[in-house]
Amino acid sequence: MKKVLITGFEPFGGASINPALEAVKKLDGVQLEGGVIVTCEVPVTRYEALDAL
Repeated sequence: MKKVLITGFEPFGGASINPALEAVKKLDGVQLEGGVIVTCEVPVTRYEALDAL
């Protein structure tokens, strides 16, 4: 089964949530024809982001 990766950045700029990330989280595990969506929360700091991906 193929996987589709969708990413979203963690909250930043003092915000408690990132609305885009909240939308991404709702897609985790959704089945597609021949695939499944997997999600990843990406840190906003450069090297942590690279490690996460």
